[in-house]
Amino acid sequence: MLVPDPDATGGLRAVVMDFGLAKILQEDPELQELTRSGIVLGTPEFMSPEQLLGRELDGRSDLYATGVLAFEMFTGRLPFEGKNLQEVALARLKGEPLRLRSVQPELPQELETVIGRALAQDPADRFQSMDELRGAFASVTAKTGVFGRVLG
Repeated sequence: MLVPDPDATGGLRAVVMDFGLAKILQEDPELQELTRSGIVLGTPEFMSPEQLLGRELDGRSDLYATGVLAFEMFTGRLPFEGKNLQEVALARLKGEPLRLRSVQPELPQELETVIGRALAQDPADRFQSMDELRGAFASVTAKTGVFGRVLG
């Protein structure tokens, strides 16, 4: 979701939200402490490797979730496969995501590169801010027109 932020480019910043978790926290505010104590909460399909491992999180975990969402938007599939959530989680920790173009070959290589970087296992290898990711998507738009209506 886009939320007002006077310090962000364009006055807006993107925030990844998990509405199921937000509802649970709203119903029981004491559960808010769980998110700070190493307990893993959230939608498993969108969790970053560091979140699955119960490690400290920062905005790069949200960038990872944005990469999962973008992959799903363009392909109709998730970037990691398995027979159940545990297998999918293990694939995320041990393997590489599906290549975007292996699912949708007509998509531009530049888009596969951007989404692949957002899905990097190591947070240091990902984009370091949402502005950086947005700029990469904007560059893909400029070169290929694939996002013309989304970012325009």
